[in-house]
Amino acid sequence: MDWEFRHASELARASRLFQLAADAADTGARAWDRSQAVRSARAAVRELSLLAIVDRLRLIGLLVLCATITHAVLLWFVPRSLAPAAPLVVQLLALAAALALIAGPRAIVAAWSVRRRH
Repeated sequence: MDWEFRHASELARASRLFQLAADAADTGARAWDRSQAVRSARAAVRELSLLAIVDRLRLIGLLVLCATITHAVLLWFVPRSLAPAAPLVVQLLALAAALALIAGPRAIVAAWSVRRRH
């Protein structure tokens, strides 16, 4: 039975359709690697990796805070019957987490370090 799968695989790879799909995938992968968006994202990751952990935590808190506020504002434009069913407590927890990350990243890093030692 194994030889049948190998034979079918060889036939598929030899087909024109398979070659076209493989060429399209290769072209897409090369275009992805060369795209400005990917280069910008990689540069941003390099820049963010240079930040201290405290600054990264503060940035994460700021991003979560912005997302939470944006979500709350956008919900004003959605009828209640179509709004997501997530309870208000989820938004409040996200808000609290964001504020904790912004206000106390040093305490979080210290607590994490102590926890990892035990």
